[in-house]
Amino acid sequence: MSDKYSFGVESFTNQRIHTKLISLLSEEKRGKLVDVGAGTGALSNKLKSEGFEVTACDINPGNFIPKNIDCQEANLNTNFPFDDATFDYAVSAEVIEHIENPWFFVRELHRITKSDGIVIISTPNLHNWYVRLYFVLTSKLYNFLSSYEKIGHITPIFLWNLERMAEGLFDILEVRTSHSIVPNFDISLPFEGLFFGQCIVVKMRRKSNEEYQESRIGGY
Repeated sequence: MSDKYSFGVESFTNQRIHTKLISLLSEEKRGKLVDVGAGTGALSNKLKSEGFEVTACDINPGNFIPKNIDCQEANLNTNFPFDDATFDYAVSAEVIEHIENPWFFVRELHRITKSDGIVIISTPNLHNWYVRLYFVLTSKLYNFLSSYEKIGHITPIFLWNLERMAEGLFDILEVRTSHSIVPNFDISLPFEGLFFGQCIVVKMRRKSNEEYQESRIGGY
């Protein structure tokens, strides 16, 4: 579903997911932020209007619309095109499920953010009622039915496994869910939480360099 902010940049991602992500940054001190997998730039544009110093990256920077934000080309299955500890914040909306190695992706988010920096990731919620029901009936995950070429969802990200990916690198600060719907009808439901939300939105704090080094004692 494509939505539009008032400034006219069409988004590949539902605006309600962006709204939830932005709400998790509303009380944070403004600083340098990177939008990882920025698409057309709708989220980047909104975050810039919120006062952040925004940089973006995407595999197809030609799709990126805002002219006043730098968008670098990046294959997110490889090293990100940024130096270590560059950003105070990193956001990535509905991207990690498109990545072949999400563990590497999370490590790169850790590498490019500063000590105590904030990272926010959103991804389809695989814990809600209709995903569970569909799996019981078909042994398939509802959000991962289409071909790679059509939608690109290739790697299911369960919350419990994202927490494992973050272990030693980040502290999980908050987990929220986006809007609740009846799938295929886009009927909104007045409920929140993992059993209803369409997507999860996870806010993490990058461990300080000292905490990170302590977590590495004994190796992974």
